[in-house]
Amino acid sequence: MNRRLDDAVERWLAAEAAREASASEPAEAALTTVFRHWPAPEPPRGFALAVMRRAGLARRRVDAFASRWVHAAIASALALAAVSVSLMPAFARLARLAFEPADIIGWGSRTLVAATQALAGALDVWGFLSRLGGALGAVVATPQVALSLVLVVLCAGGALRALDRLITAERSF
Repeated sequence: MNRRLDDAVERWLAAEAAREASASEPAEAALTTVFRHWPAPEPPRGFALAVMRRAGLARRRVDAFASRWVHAAIASALALAAVSVSLMPAFARLARLAFEPADIIGWGSRTLVAATQALAGALDVWGFLSRLGGALGAVVATPQVALSLVLVVLCAGGALRALDRLITAERSF
């Protein structure tokens, strides 16, 4: 113990020994001083992690890049990228010799036309869905249909609540 704590304990013991039945305030004040100087208990480092591991709630972190296989895969991918970048000019020269510029422009224009037609088809689907939604919205906007939808939603909510109570009752046994 440290010196301040020792002094506080001695003052408290002296006050306890000297106190009368009606004068307990000095002893209580001395005891409060003892507790104020008492060192706070600290668990050892890593205590919480050890408890969590033993309870099975904490797992060790797995470093994905620690494996030699991952290092080898990254190195081979970088080497493959370097080789392909270095061979690109040669492939470009071969492509120029094998294909005429008119052929490349023709392929590009046909690809652009096909992509535009596909986009127009996709937009036509959205147009149909928009018209369908407008028609359904007009039907649902009538008070009779809106009231029936509200009643269906309330019945579904009641059914879900009843199922929840039934499942909870079964689990408690």
